[in-house]
Amino acid sequence: MVRFAHLADCHLGAWRNDSLRNLTLESFSCAIDICIEQKVSFIIIAGDLFHTAIPRIDVLKTAARCLQCVSRAGIPVYVVPGSHDYSPTGRTILDVFEEAGLLISVCRADLSAEKIVLDPVVHPSGISLVGLPGKAAQLDSVLYERLDIQAVSSLCSPKIFVFHAALDELTPKNLRGSSSSSVSLLPQGFDYYAGGHVHLKNDISLPSYGRIAYPGPTFPASFSELESLHHGSFLIADSTDWSLSRIPLPLKKVVSFSLCVDGLSAQAAFASLSEQIAASQLTDCIVLIRVYGTLSSGSGADISFQELFSACMAKGAFVCLKNTFSLSSQQFTAKPFSREDADVSVIENTVFSSFASDDSEKRLFVALRSALSQPIADGETKSDYEQRIISSVQSLL
Repeated sequence: MVRFAHLADCHLGAWRNDSLRNLTLESFSCAIDICIEQKVSFIIIAGDLFHTAIPRIDVLKTAARCLQCVSRAGIPVYVVPGSHDYSPTGRTILDVFEEAGLLISVCRADLSAEKIVLDPVVHPSGISLVGLPGKAAQLDSVLYERLDIQAVSSLCSPKIFVFHAALDELTPKNLRGSSSSSVSLLPQGFDYYAGGHVHLKNDISLPSYGRIAYPGPTFPASFSELESLHHGSFLIADSTDWSLSRIPLPLKKVVSFSLCVDGLSAQAAFASLSEQIAASQLTDCIVLIRVYGTLSSGSGADISFQELFSACMAKGAFVCLKNTFSLSSQQFTAKPFSREDADVSVIENTVFSSFASDDSEKRLFVALRSALSQPIADGETKSDYEQRIISSVQSLL
């Protein structure tokens, strides 16, 4: 019997808020401690260990410290880059960690080749692991199209495929977007498919595919994820029958206040939220305040969230967050966006198109967005990078 851990979407360094960024690191550290205590044979991280290709130094130090503990326990860690920690140059901080002996990439192949042949990593138990990286905007689908299916299928069982992509079959219809794919994207015949990218807790067994699983993030990476998930989790799998045990990581309690302001004045909305906060136990809790709807008078700026936050902190709250994305007043109504339009470029195009006076302004916007989105080049200093971006924008203007 081989038991292994399946983690994904750790997004170390994701939060701008210091308290939540530290909590993300603590949650990952807790998951690693449990893996060591449970004496798993190996750990899989299915993409997005880090939130960016070049994380902050303090984030790297914590990750290195955790992975050193795993290494000393004799537990190998297998990984693929995700859409966040993948670099357009193909080089990521994961390469540095692998060179230091802290990680083992299961994406062993020339990804630029016309036919991608994956070289398996074989665990001492005999389990073979291969995988492909995740890329933003579904660019990884091209890799699957060039994958040598015959070579992958010829691998002997037991075998695990590690991937970082959204699959329609495991994603609720209301959460599917343009970046999701059918399970047919994956090669058939594997015993276990260790998925990442989708911040949902789900698994399914399909004919010709075996067990496909998403562990969810080790810590929620957004306001809405804190609302729905409350905490992180990961999976421990048993290779005997590929059964799963979900391990929760409940570091803090989440308390949510949600208020629909339709027909309410800004003053009445503030009073209602104040009353709810006064009646709640908030000691060491993550407090979420979501306000939505259309105010009958006043605007969102007239609701003193600073006072509400102060009231929460006075009751011992760990941290407070607000979401007013769907809040408007009768003086101004924001344009709603569906889940399918959640891609940043779609939202930007829609908003700008509503203000652009002609096609030339629209073309200018597209060019500016492209110039401002250029990544830093290998070996380029921050000042040189900033000057290059400024020069590009100035030439367009």
